[in-house]
Amino acid sequence: MSPSADVPRPGNRLIRAGILAAAVVALAVIVAFQAAGPATTVATIAQWQPGMTVLRCAILFLLIGGWRVWIGSLCRRYGLTPVQSQALLHSRWRFAGFLVFLELAFLQGGLVQLFAFFGTGVLP
Repeated sequence: MSPSADVPRPGNRLIRAGILAAAVVALAVIVAFQAAGPATTVATIAQWQPGMTVLRCAILFLLIGGWRVWIGSLCRRYGLTPVQSQALLHSRWRFAGFLVFLELAFLQGGLVQLFAFFGTGVLP
């Protein structure tokens, strides 16, 4: 039995509040960067880069390490069958590999280094 979309769940308010808080913080950061000017913005982003890398890696570890907990709670919440929940549990390492690929390719500059290597033959 799947839950109806009309029945409010207790977690919905918390999720909406979290999304709203994240949006407010993101807008505040954008406004602060626009007010500071481009040179200050670039310097600030360069200063935050190591901390953001640690934060992204921590989020990856939480997602991959807590996979059974997250999937178990989602399956209970949405009333998935045991076959569906097993399929989701077995997709853990495929999902992890995809996230690590995205991290290395786009956020750590892996594609830029790969293209630079093929263009010049030397890694930057």
